[in-house]
Order: sequence, then structure tokens, then C-alpha cells
Amino acid sequence: YAKAYSQTGGAVEELARHVGDAPRSEPDALELDEVLWQRIAALPPTPRHVLELVCTASGQSTRARIAHAAGLDEQALFEATRSLRAAHLVRATGLRRDDTLEPYHDRVRDAVERHLDPRRRRLCHQRLARALAEDGGARVAPHALVGHTLAAGDQAGAAKHAEEAAKHARAATAFDRAADFYRMALDLGGH
Repeated sequence: YAKAYSQTGGAVEELARHVGDAPRSEPDALELDEVLWQRIAALPPTPRHVLELVCTASGQSTRARIAHAAGLDEQALFEATRSLRAAHLVRATGLRRDDTLEPYHDRVRDAVERHLDPRRRRLCHQRLARALAEDGGARVAPHALVGHTLAAGDQAGAAKHAEEAAKHARAATAFDRAADFYRMALDLGGH
């Protein structure tokens, strides 16, 4: 119930913000996704790029990874996320490097995903995959790399990451999951 209320409340708030900002000659019928997209499209380049990365990341978006993927230092990321938070487009769990960034609500993610052109989407996945790979260590689940690498158009890289994800799953005795990743690696041209 609370999540549904939050999402509905966000939708009502978004429409009210648009009506308050809109010229009086606009038609009364409003489409929430279009209203959101108009606000997103009007963002300055850096906050918009950060929002695109946060929406594309689907849960692997720590502040440090988004900063790395966007090519921003901590101060520039802070400024971009501050404006996105003020606009109710992004939520942040805190200000530490390992704190997460996520879309303010699912409709923000949906609007970005629906309007992001394929070239830009591939670039976001490519940058996220690079940030995850360079983060390395046990903090990065290998399966997270598979999706971003594949969506970036790098089948050979996705096959390599799928093999790593399979080894990781096998070590955790998740044999069905390991088999799925090995099958994916083979389908993508892995060894």
C-alpha cells in the first residue's frame, strides 16, 4: 500500500508541478510520461546524463560507480544529484561513495527508458560495464557485468563475464544458475 501511495503521490505531484509551470493555453489532457520527459529533456547535460545512467543501472548504481561512468569527480556528481533530488527525479541513500542512487519512482525510469535513443542507451551500458569492471573485487557480482556488457553490444565481453558469473554461481552451489550462465556464455561464443 505504501509503495502504491508513494508512486501515485509522485504522479499527482508531477502533474501538479506541470500544470503550475505550463502556459494556460495547453490542453487539459496530460500524459504523465510526457510531462516527465519534458522535464528530463530540459535538464542541463550533466544532470541528464547522470539520470540516464541511474535509470539504466537498474540497482547497481552506487555514487562512486555513477561518478566513474559519467566521468565526474565527487563534487560534480554532488551538484548534479542535488539538482536531480530537488527536481524529484533521483533518490539518494546518503553522500558516501557506496551509497546508492536510484530513480525517484518507477515512472522516471520508464520515461527515460522509453525515450532514450538506442545509441545513447548502448553508451550508458558501456560506461556502466566499464565502471563495474574497474570496481572489481567481491563487491561486484559478475552477473551484473553480463547484462550491461551485452546491452553495450559486446558479445565477446558478455561471454567472458557470463563464464565468470557461472564460476561464481557454481562456487556458491547455485548449480542451476551456473548452468544458465554457462549456456549463455556458449550462446555468445564463449569457450
